[in-house]
Formats: sequence, structure tokens, C-alpha cells
Amino acid sequence: MVCNDVCYGCTGPGEEDCTGCWGGKYYLYGICYDCDDSCTACSGPSSEECSMCNTDYFLENSTACVTECDGAFYEDDSDAND
Repeated sequence: MVCNDVCYGCTGPGEEDCTGCWGGKYYLYGICYDCDDSCTACSGPSSEECSMCNTDYFLENSTACVTECDGAFYEDDSDAND
């Protein structure tokens, strides 16, 4: 069976037949919805429901994509390949 482009698994060809979604979308009742623009992976529509962030955003408290770290956090500028 060929799934709709937004689905990575499905029970039929339509967007409402998804059983899972590709990145940048979240699954709810058979439909894939867009994540917030700050997220590359999410569980819901807001920037507070992210599990991964787009470039120039930082994942804070494991759920929120923010552009600046608050006082309890700092940006890690180290290069993991060094």
C-alpha cells in the first residue's frame, strides 16, 4: 500500500490514514500535523512540546525550543569532534 507523503505508516492512502508521521510532524487520531516552526520533532503543536529543535534553537527542559538559554542554562560551544 502506498501511504500519503506525510505518513511513514498507514492504513490507507489518505492523510487521515496515518499510523505515524515523518519528522516535523506529530500524530493525532490518524492525522499528521505540523510541529511548531522551532521543532524538528514534537508531540504537539506548541514550541513547548518539542523533542528536537531546528537550527538556532536550544532544547530547554527536554520540551521547549528557545532562542536563548535562561539563567540556569548555558550554550555549550564545544565541538564534540575535537
